[in-house]
Amino acid sequence: MNRILRIFVTTFYLGQLFIQPLAWAQEGSEGGGLPVLSDVRVDGNSVILDLNQLMPYDVFSLSSPWRLVIEIPGTVYQTGFSRRKINTQLVKRIRGYQFKENPLIARVVLDLKGPVDYNASTSESQVVLQLKKNEMAQNRDAAKKANKKKSLRAARKRDLLDSLPKEVVSLDFEGADIRDVIRLMSETSNINMIFGPEVSGAISIHLKKVPFSEAFKTILNLKGLVATQLGGNILRITTPNNLQADKTKAITYTKIIPVNYLKADAMKKHLQAVMSTSGRKGTITVVKETNSLVITDSQEGLSQSERLISKLDEKPKQVLIESRIVEINLNNGFDIGIQWEYSGINEDLNSDGSLDEFSYIGGRGQEGRIAWEGVTGFPEETGPFGPGGPGTGINLPGPASAAITFGFMKKDDLFAATLASLVTTSKARVLSSPKVVTINGEKARIEAVQDIPFRTATVSASGAVAESFTNVSAGIILDVTPTINADERITLVIKPESSFPTQESTDAGPIIRTRSAQTTVIIKDGETLVIGGLIDDTDTTGENKVPILGDIPIIGMFFRNQTDRKIRNELLVFVTPRIIKD
Repeated sequence: MNRILRIFVTTFYLGQLFIQPLAWAQEGSEGGGLPVLSDVRVDGNSVILDLNQLMPYDVFSLSSPWRLVIEIPGTVYQTGFSRRKINTQLVKRIRGYQFKENPLIARVVLDLKGPVDYNASTSESQVVLQLKKNEMAQNRDAAKKANKKKSLRAARKRDLLDSLPKEVVSLDFEGADIRDVIRLMSETSNINMIFGPEVSGAISIHLKKVPFSEAFKTILNLKGLVATQLGGNILRITTPNNLQADKTKAITYTKIIPVNYLKADAMKKHLQAVMSTSGRKGTITVVKETNSLVITDSQEGLSQSERLISKLDEKPKQVLIESRIVEINLNNGFDIGIQWEYSGINEDLNSDGSLDEFSYIGGRGQEGRIAWEGVTGFPEETGPFGPGGPGTGINLPGPASAAITFGFMKKDDLFAATLASLVTTSKARVLSSPKVVTINGEKARIEAVQDIPFRTATVSASGAVAESFTNVSAGIILDVTPTINADERITLVIKPESSFPTQESTDAGPIIRTRSAQTTVIIKDGETLVIGGLIDDTDTTGENKVPILGDIPIIGMFFRNQTDRKIRNELLVFVTPRIIKD
């Protein structure tokens, strides 16, 4: 009987819910009745509400999530839908319903994709809303969400024991309960500290003007206690034995943690080493496809792993390696070499580090009268450019030297001006100026090589000769591995290799002469390392003759002469590393 009564009451109220709007609508259609909202539609960025007669309306916006609400008092909602998916550029969906029955209020809610500006107007029996994206509010909202996520992420990853307050405190306790002391430390540091029944006893300690972090650790050491982090702002105080026992029976959780910059395999090794040291028995699985780690561990272990990952997984710095490969002709007076050193400078290092030298090769030349303005640590006057003076400020080894040498240039402007002068007089030419960007600690390779074709002949069993061409490569290969130090200096492991074809050849092809060296240097950001000694000697034979007469047998020798010439070129390689700032 009771069940039949409940069904009757429910059916009655449902009937009223659907019949009443129909009754209102019928009243409105009979003239002199109630206003009716019959449809809500979207046309581009316009939202149109169709009514049988206009009524005063109210429009307001809400955030979190973004919504636009239209309320029309004294109106019956009868559109035939309560929810309609739109998914336009600004609107996701429309919701409508009879907000109130007494007094009557019809409500339409636009679920938006972001903040909008709107302009409401009326046209005959319609209410029209023109929507426009609010870029400023949207940017503010995005920045607010990003900052909130960043704050939450930072709070989760913050290592409380490393970030304890450093403010100076004074403590004076005699026979105080250790629990009361821990509570006081918790209130002072604004860090939640929890402990179990194993933490008990009295403590006497007198500290005057010591950092809070040192005082906290001293108190734990005196009582044989340890602190472990459980969450973003929770420290658990317990005994080592109790902590170890809890680790063996702790409930484990699984979490997927993406790794942004390091390889997940490398990160796994670091985490496993920490797990082993702390006595945890968690497991780590690498997902190579997404460079992620699946970690199963206790809550404490997961928090520790997250903190370690946040410290290790930092965006690596990058280094721009600028290089210039210059070929200088050592003939016509340049056989004496271009000097490494600057005229009049002591060979020792300057106190400000303005000149660092590995090699001191060749003579100083004659001092001249050209001023060096604004170059720290250099003399006011030095010699002229050219064979008789310091030239470019770098020394090419004399003809007897064949070793690869290294040197530094603190300022690049003077070299650029001198190089331009040499190029103008056809004594030097810039072969290439390659640039390459590499990650800190990763090797970069710069190649300036050319393919040299040579002809080979193959004799078949039938005696037929088949000729073909094969290429061999020769030139400059430069391997540079930069490492950025904490003081923003750069450690360069640099290996230059030069290869030149000789005049000799074998059946397998021309003979390639190769020279290489390797060194490690430390230079400042933007300084230039100079590599010299890459000398190529080429012997050429030429013949000059009088036309016709020089070709006459026997007597033609009196009308021609043969010249042997030795061409000597040196390659200079200038390497300038620059740290790329974010």
